[in-house]
Amino acid sequence: MSSRDVTRQFEAPRVLDIQQETQATQQLYGIGERKRTVLDASALIARRLAQAGVRFIQVTNKGWDHHGSIDKALTKKRREVDQPIAGLLTDLKRAGTAGRHAGCLDRRIRAHAHGAKTGGCKR
Repeated sequence: MSSRDVTRQFEAPRVLDIQQETQATQQLYGIGERKRTVLDASALIARRLAQAGVRFIQVTNKGWDHHGSIDKALTKKRREVDQPIAGLLTDLKRAGTAGRHAGCLDRRIRAHAHGAKTGGCKR
């Protein structure tokens, strides 16, 4: 383990502590606005990891296998994911890192929406 790895280990608790964020930033992700979801905190942690220099970050959200009541299920899912994802993209843009991170995210979202596989994001 290199000294850089040890330093990053000590940074992890600080980076993962979303309570350090302002109330306005937490609200941007939907934290405190409604019943909290895992994605709210995950999206905010993703932004904090990106700012800390982490090069690969994956945020996932379960529960997309809708077979019955698809209109109702997708409406509920949309309410769950829209604000945290919009908050992440807004925050990355505001922090000036949107060009590095959000472009890859946007390409993946659009490709998956059309049934394509994306592979790795190219710069």
